[in-house]
Amino acid sequence: MDYWVLQGTPESALDLVTVTSYDVPNAPPIEIYQGMIQRRYDNITKPNPLDAGSHYVLVYLAPDVLAGRRFWWLIEDVQPQFEVLIDVGIRVYSTADPDAPLRSPVPKGELVVVTGVSPDKNWYKIRSRRGEGWISAGLIESDAVRFLGDPNDVPTIIPPPLPATPDGSTTPGTPESEATAEPTAEPSPSG
Repeated sequence: MDYWVLQGTPESALDLVTVTSYDVPNAPPIEIYQGMIQRRYDNITKPNPLDAGSHYVLVYLAPDVLAGRRFWWLIEDVQPQFEVLIDVGIRVYSTADPDAPLRSPVPKGELVVVTGVSPDKNWYKIRSRRGEGWISAGLIESDAVRFLGDPNDVPTIIPPPLPATPDGSTTPGTPESEATAEPTAEPSPSG
């Protein structure tokens, strides 16, 4: 039988998780500390009908917690994200090149979904409420953004080529939108 034992830092035992009764259908969810889970069976799961981005896993609680009964643990499948940390926001490009046309910048405090990474790992493709684009991986090293999630969950994708002008040259950093009144941080591609 495949089961799990809590691993990680001692603080992870204090993370709150949501469980619902295995034996009582439609029982209200309960929040417990992750450290109260004694066993987790990753091979016994069920989908969450209310959210396709999450599923339930069978767990047994420690004997002194709710009589050690069986519960469904709600596991939320979270896509990797960036949180913008710097006051001036970040520049977003139409492709993985500092000479590419600019897209709308992302302001401080906003979360963006990371949808891909370039094969050389120097650029990340992101999706925000302003649209899609590419940001330099150097923004992570400069603490302009914070990566949330697992970088290994980001698929490698090939960026589109740099757009050419009618004369065959490229136009460096030309904004696609003039709605960029706030300053933005310059990327520093790692290489």
